[in-house]
Amino acid sequence: MTVETDIFVSGDLRLVSNHRLDIGDNLLKLGPEAEIYSSATGTTKSFTNNKMILTSGLLSDNGLQKEFSSTNEFVFPFGFAINNNYYYLPASVQFTAAPAKWGAVTSRPVNGRHHLAQNNNALGLFWKTKSSDFEGVKAGSVVHKYTYANDFVNGTESNYIPAVYNYGTSWRTIADVNLVDNANNRITFNAENEANGDYTAGQTAAFAGIPVLYSSKPAAGMMQVHGVVQAIQVVLLHPPRLLIQL
Repeated sequence: MTVETDIFVSGDLRLVSNHRLDIGDNLLKLGPEAEIYSSATGTTKSFTNNKMILTSGLLSDNGLQKEFSSTNEFVFPFGFAINNNYYYLPASVQFTAAPAKWGAVTSRPVNGRHHLAQNNNALGLFWKTKSSDFEGVKAGSVVHKYTYANDFVNGTESNYIPAVYNYGTSWRTIADVNLVDNANNRITFNAENEANGDYTAGQTAAFAGIPVLYSSKPAAGMMQVHGVVQAIQVVLLHPPRLLIQL
């Protein structure tokens, strides 16, 4: 089944038989009482690459959003396809202590090694997760889990550690290889302060310092650019001009 617009679900969403709900780049929003199950009745959550929420695997996807109202773990049962190969790449988020105010968490898997990884020894995908409207989240109370497929492993998997990019000037890593379960392909962030960032795993060197680009004094009519450059689309216009001097 394919949808062509954003969807809001206030109750149960049940994926029966081997069917994928293809949301593409649209937003699937679940209310505070909503859950996703894998059978017509009951509370089973047995999803696979044949039974899941299908996204486009793009950074621009709107993804799957859940409004939280309890400390229960919520599983985001999504994945994407590469050509005719379907990958189930679920995420889960849990607030182990109630915040002062509940909010929503949005997540989506992104096909491709993170653009700020410093070498190839990192997963060939990451999960972009963000939260909104929460207040008073207790330090260390947020648990994230992300499950990958073997096809995305680069380098030595047994040396993988969890890493998250929180949109600053550096990666934050957890120096514990035991938090990347090689047998089950699962990454655990076990004591986070929030649900915001780009989450992945890889070898330590892949998450070394992010190069910072500086510009010299620009000529008249040109713009200076400082800080971390994640991605740039340069459009040549005359006038004005954008000049990035390395």
